[in-house]
Amino acid sequence: MGILYPTLPARCTRFLLGCAAFGALIGGIYGMFHDQVSYSISPEYFSKMKFHQFAYANFGWSPRVFVAEVGFLASWWVGMIAGWILGRVAVRKQLAGDVQKRMLKAFAILIGVAATSGLIGISLGIVLTRGDGVADWNEWRDDLRLDHVRKFAIVAYLHGASYIGAVLGLIVATLYLVRHAPADAHP
Repeated sequence: MGILYPTLPARCTRFLLGCAAFGALIGGIYGMFHDQVSYSISPEYFSKMKFHQFAYANFGWSPRVFVAEVGFLASWWVGMIAGWILGRVAVRKQLAGDVQKRMLKAFAILIGVAATSGLIGISLGIVLTRGDGVADWNEWRDDLRLDHVRKFAIVAYLHGASYIGAVLGLIVATLYLVRHAPADAHP
């Protein structure tokens, strides 16, 4: 049985699909809030880049609504993959009993690590773009005709760190599930 394409009973398949769907929903909602913070720091990150990347999703509503759409569309798939992997670990390790409670805690761990990583990203952006550090972003300034390069760079650090945090959070959440597997569980 492979970890990505397992042969499982229907109840396990429903569980995995449910985990993936829940992960997609949580990831999308997280992205919506994340991008509201990002937009508050640097509207240009969206008006000069993200809005162009997601132009197909612009229904003409306010910029804040469009930011929420962009946040959802940019992150639902991360949550879906994370949900599938966490669900797969739960099935493989034969988690029993309060599996839903453990899965919720695993998702909370993932979100907590991603959010913490995002805060670290903002902090790094603030520190690394002080003084001459913002000169590293001159090419971006010129290419996108940015007025507020430092704010744009801080948000870029936030976004990069958040994706790294999602991967780290998935690892920590996976380790949490593995640690709570029954002693006699076997793959």
